[in-house]
Amino acid sequence: VNGEASRGTSSCDLFSMSDTAHCLNFDELWYSIFEVAPPQIFYDIKVRLQIPSAYVNGWRNVTYSETTMTLSHQQPTAAVSEGTLRAELVGDLATAVAPHRFESKYLAVPARPIGHERVDANEPMKHALLLDRSLFDLSGRTCDKIGVSYTAFRYQPEGCHRPAGSCLFEQLDDFHNEDTLRVQSGQQPQNLVSRYCEGAMEWVTEGTSGMQFLLACPMTQRHTTLMRLEARAESAMFVTNVAP
Repeated sequence: VNGEASRGTSSCDLFSMSDTAHCLNFDELWYSIFEVAPPQIFYDIKVRLQIPSAYVNGWRNVTYSETTMTLSHQQPTAAVSEGTLRAELVGDLATAVAPHRFESKYLAVPARPIGHERVDANEPMKHALLLDRSLFDLSGRTCDKIGVSYTAFRYQPEGCHRPAGSCLFEQLDDFHNEDTLRVQSGQQPQNLVSRYCEGAMEWVTEGTSGMQFLLACPMTQRHTTLMRLEARAESAMFVTNVAP
């Protein structure tokens, strides 16, 4: 009307007899948004100790009993019950390839309703997104930001002269749909979690309360750890074989 763009192709002139109503409707799919802490490397080291029986009639008659100790970040020291051997983690050397860091992003995981096609209790990372924090405004007061609220929509400047859908661009659904098209065309996604760790990233729940979550990503590069072994040497023997 009058050569100007308008919502619903109707005039918002004060003296016009026609008017339209445009409401903000929320999508049925809701996401849970998480901050991502700095990465930690988790691993287990198994130390196997073989203890020989008493040496009586030569080494051919000796039998061995085996004991296994497990070391990890949660359990940096371990010892056999008899005190024969004690193992302790000293520290890790820096890896040639650093693990992924996501502190500058938010993790968006489809949460409800349970029956929605993107909510998968068995594979919660299947449709999850890792998005830069600059794309969000958790106060809801900024148009075209993830988290936009009714307030921003209602009071956007020149709302009547903007096209339908204005203030509601660049939402989670938009980023998901864009990546879906990329995957379908054989391209790598930009924001889906499957972009990282060759698609092997998992969602792990820790703790008895079930409120601590981990993004688990397997490491394929070599990792070097220093470990100290302390053995009781009172019964140690050195055997030297000398050829005739």
